[in-house]
Amino acid sequence: MGKKKIIPIIIVIAIIVVGVGYFAFGSNNNSKTLTVWSYLTKPEVEALQPIADKWGEEHHMKVELVYSQPNFQEGMQAMKSPSGPDAIFGIPNDNIGTFVKAGLLSEQPKDLIPSDKFHSEALLKAGNVDGVQYGTPIAEGTVALFYNKKLVKEVPTTMEQLVKEAKKVGFEYPITNFYYSYGFIAANGGYVFKDNDGKLDLNDIGLANAGAIKGYEFLNSLVKDGLINSSVTANIAKADFEAGKVGFYISGPWDVPSFKSNKDLDFGVAKLPTLDGKSIPTFSTVQLAVVNKNSKKAADAWSLIKYLDENGQSVLLSVGNRIPVLKSADTTEAAKNDPYLKAFEAQAKVAQYMPNIPEIQAMWEPAGNNLQLLIEGKLTPKEAADNTVKQMEAGIKQQ
Repeated sequence: MGKKKIIPIIIVIAIIVVGVGYFAFGSNNNSKTLTVWSYLTKPEVEALQPIADKWGEEHHMKVELVYSQPNFQEGMQAMKSPSGPDAIFGIPNDNIGTFVKAGLLSEQPKDLIPSDKFHSEALLKAGNVDGVQYGTPIAEGTVALFYNKKLVKEVPTTMEQLVKEAKKVGFEYPITNFYYSYGFIAANGGYVFKDNDGKLDLNDIGLANAGAIKGYEFLNSLVKDGLINSSVTANIAKADFEAGKVGFYISGPWDVPSFKSNKDLDFGVAKLPTLDGKSIPTFSTVQLAVVNKNSKKAADAWSLIKYLDENGQSVLLSVGNRIPVLKSADTTEAAKNDPYLKAFEAQAKVAQYMPNIPEIQAMWEPAGNNLQLLIEGKLTPKEAADNTVKQMEAGIKQQ
């Protein structure tokens, strides 16, 4: 066979091979996979997967939502690896500061979801570190007041009224857990770090100012007056409320499913009463979605996050019992059929998102330990407050 005949045959074969290869393996887009870790619950991740799959079909990509235990150090190490996740969908906002410090997060595209689509501007601040938006809010959680309708005929609007009523019907919550008790410390002006136009001042810790000490005094009075036992844990308080032993209980939406399944418990949820005429600004944990700075598919990851956020609010409410962050969720069937949501949303409006800088990790241990010592009668309110700040400052220096 002559060379002139061989060359066209080779070209035809090459075209066939390339064509077969294209249809067998698809285009580059079709072969791409987005790997997204999530620190939400496993049922939530499983319920979100079909929504992610729909986005994947539209964008010719495979999406793998992977449930991960909340070990954030392991998550940081994984994101440094070439085989690490492209994004994380569902990480508490107080943990992203360490990821930012390690240089692991991609900046969120401007107006990924317009700010006026969210319930409040504060939600966006939860994902903003030093003026840069790294995280997109997907849900939030905070604590509110549960009450037993058989024992409580009228929901108190002030803590002074609640204390009076609680002497008859009982009141419990894990008082030594700083997450639950922070709102009382903040009600009269206490704060963790001073917020100067979105930038947190590490040199201005407000957990020992006059307002904070007033809050410690109130917490101490609950125990001294015999309303709450110093040994009450979250499990004890929950069990006592569920058994009808106490009329009032402070907790979050995560307890709603258990209480709903108890046919003997007729309960309601309300915004926390005021203290000294002021709203109680509880901590709010804002769940965020972030993108790995090392991902080569960052644009796709942000597109998926936007889609999951806008289409997954009902899942996060009905499966995860989380407070929706987007206004569009208000008209969903899940929201309409949830009689407790409005109370948690009302509390969330006055809540403070947890500081999202790495230094917040220096707060939990001293704050909890000194609160425990206060409740046990081993420290005065001022001593507990002063110790907390001094130990926080020492912890920050060691970071």
